[in-house]
Amino acid sequence: MGSPLLEVLDLRAEFRTSRGRLPVVDGVSFTLDTGGGLAIVGESGSGKTATALSLMRLLPDPPGRITGGRVLLRGRDLLALPEEALTAVRGRELAMVFQEPATALNPVMSVGEQIAEAVVQHRGVARRRVRPLVLESLDQAGVPEPETYLGSYPHQLSGGLRQRVMIAIALACGPSVLIADEPTTALDVTVQDRLLDLLAYLRHHLGLALLLITHDLGVVARLVDRVAVMYAGQIVETAPVAVFFRGPAHPYSRGLLQAARLEAVGPESRARRGGRPRLEVIGGSVPDLADLPPGCRFAPRCRWAGGGGPCWREVPGLREVGPGHLARCRRPGVGP
Repeated sequence: MGSPLLEVLDLRAEFRTSRGRLPVVDGVSFTLDTGGGLAIVGESGSGKTATALSLMRLLPDPPGRITGGRVLLRGRDLLALPEEALTAVRGRELAMVFQEPATALNPVMSVGEQIAEAVVQHRGVARRRVRPLVLESLDQAGVPEPETYLGSYPHQLSGGLRQRVMIAIALACGPSVLIADEPTTALDVTVQDRLLDLLAYLRHHLGLALLLITHDLGVVARLVDRVAVMYAGQIVETAPVAVFFRGPAHPYSRGLLQAARLEAVGPESRARRGGRPRLEVIGGSVPDLADLPPGCRFAPRCRWAGGGGPCWREVPGLREVGPGHLARCRRPGVGP
């Protein structure tokens, strides 16, 4: 097999605050192949969006700063590129659909103008020839009767249409990697379903590699092949989707599935519950990045860590628990 399309190696980023330097992305590594799909999941504040913004070198500075690692796209390190060269890569090869289209879109430019600007900048197409490409991208993004929306402004569109316009802007430049950050946020269930179908179609029919950032485990199996779970700035588990949903290895991952009622409940657990799955919660909260535990970052919330011992003293590394399945835990496979 050849090299992965996108390879992230030991990526690190921090926020500089009055309370010190907060490691929002701490040693994150993963790969993404051409046409592949990876979901990064976790609670709010786990570092998912900071990781995505760091890949694009869009982490706001100040207070953010990338402090280490490599981001290789087709073998070229994006973190080492000068800004002018990176600008040519953003959009053209690596595109991002942001979480809040209402704020990401320019309120004083029409839909057609915003897509045309991306095409002209990244594909070098003359203005007089850009209209067919704009319409094509809107059509690919599932916008009905795209001609009728060319002169519309973002505030005139529904939330679902604004999200599709964001996707159209990303598609207009023909990228090989699409990053979708919480793409279904604030959309009603029907619109969410259609948008997820669209992302699945784009991945499988256009050959896009998809990096999905989400807290919703329910959308993961529909869109990607692999899942990476983040907690307090670190990846604590990564596995093929089928393996993950069948039996997550990290206590935090299992807790997430149980909280969402998506876990594969074993016969002993089902017997204890009278044959019915019960909604579970993960006690406690994500640790303060300015005051992290000295050992495993999940130890204060893990019933298996006890009141002391190695989990509280030693920082666990990612260890292989199965083919393509890694977990950052001394006792992988136990409950939350």
